[in-house]
Amino acid sequence: MRSLLLALAMSVPGVSSAADAAGPHLVVEGRGTVSRAPDLATIRFTARGEGKTSDEAVKAMVAMREQAGQAARAVAPDSDLKDENMQVVAIHDAACKIDDDNPRLNSGACAIIGYVATLPITLRTHMVQAAGTVTGVIARQTGTEPRIVGYSLANPAALELLALGAAMADARRQADDMARAGQVRLGRVLSISNTQYGGNREDEIVVTGAKQLAPSPVMAPPVEVSITPAPVETTARVVVSYEITG
Repeated sequence: MRSLLLALAMSVPGVSSAADAAGPHLVVEGRGTVSRAPDLATIRFTARGEGKTSDEAVKAMVAMREQAGQAARAVAPDSDLKDENMQVVAIHDAACKIDDDNPRLNSGACAIIGYVATLPITLRTHMVQAAGTVTGVIARQTGTEPRIVGYSLANPAALELLALGAAMADARRQADDMARAGQVRLGRVLSISNTQYGGNREDEIVVTGAKQLAPSPVMAPPVEVSITPAPVETTARVVVSYEITG
């Protein structure tokens, strides 16, 4: 049995040469998975404005962003909005044949008839259960397609540490069982290799709209949507080498 244990030790990848040189040893792989309810929801949407001039389009976009932010904070006061890459695009008549390889004058059929300004926005809130309601009120204000893109933990390192502890405990249980079966005694830990973390999850809830809607001047009560996302799971895997003392 002892020769079987030693053969196993030499065959497991991830053991350092220092452990190999230490003499008889036992190598085990421990796994630990822990879960916790997410405490952070991420929502994405686009503020959009139209106008005959670029200034009009930008002003409309800014107003829409402000209205969406106010509506979101009315439901989830901690809503944190971060802007991404703003874009202002000139709009031409459908009869204008645009060829990006060849410049053309903004006249005739290709005269500019208006502008569209867009600003993608990421919103984060710790009020996870209210994320669906927030998505709905943003759709009411923007008419775009706000979506919940994921749930996560504000402090994932704490869960990773718990997963590591569970993996180490699993490795020790396995090592003790194998030592008893092989009638040997375990000594000090020779090496530890942390080989894997896993815990990302993405969900998406989309509220679709066919066209841009004018924001309502009177705010009706929001449609309540109770969100209960699945727990965030984190898995750790460790390879531990234990000295065999006798």
